[in-house]
Amino acid sequence: MNPRRATLLGAALVALALARPARGEDSGPFAAVRAGYGLPLGDAVAGARLSEAVGRQVPLWLDLGWRLDDRLALALFGQYGFAGGMACAAGASCSASTIRFGAEVLLRLQPDSAFGPWAGAGIGWEIAWTSSSVSGLETRSTFQGLELVDLQGGGDWRVAPGFTIGPWAALTFARYLSLDTTTPIGSRSGVSGKSFHLWLELGLMGRFDL
Repeated sequence: MNPRRATLLGAALVALALARPARGEDSGPFAAVRAGYGLPLGDAVAGARLSEAVGRQVPLWLDLGWRLDDRLALALFGQYGFAGGMACAAGASCSASTIRFGAEVLLRLQPDSAFGPWAGAGIGWEIAWTSSSVSGLETRSTFQGLELVDLQGGGDWRVAPGFTIGPWAALTFARYLSLDTTTPIGSRSGVSGKSFHLWLELGLMGRFDL
C-alpha cells in the first residue's frame, strides 16, 4: 500500500466514523496506555534506510480522549520510542529515540462482544533524534516530518468495569521534511532527498473508560 492510498483509506475511515450519529450512550473520557515493538521500513531520507539511521524501537504510547458513545471516540496521542539496533561504526557509541504526537479517531466494531475488535486512524508529527560518538567527538541529527496517516487495529477483552486489555497493531506512513545535523566541525540543515518511511508497531494496550 502506497502512502497516498493509505491516506485516502484513513480519511475514509475517519469520515465513516464521524458520519455516524453519536447516540450519547456510554460517553465520557478515556485513557489508554500501549507498549510494544516497532519495526522500521523505508528510508529516513533518500539513500539512508530508516533501519540504519534510527533502528528498531520499543514504543510507549498514550491516548487521551472522549467517547462520543459506546463505539466512537476521538483522542490525542503521544508516543516515545526507545530506539536501537541502528548502523553504528566500529568503536562508536550510538543512540536514538523518537516521539510522535497527533490526533486520531477510534471505532469499536462490536462493543458488546466478549472480545471487541476496533479500528482507527490518525495524523500527526514525528521527530527522531540520533547520536553517534567516537573518541569523545559527537555527531547529532534531528529528523522532523509529517505523519500522513496511521492505520490502527486491534481487539480487547473487558476484564473489569471500565477496563479492557488486548493486542494492537499500527502502520504509520510518514515523511521527514527537515534534517538538522551537528558535528564537531559545524552544523548543517536540509534534506537532500525526501522519502517516505513506515513504522509497523505491535503490542499490548490497556484502556480505562473514566
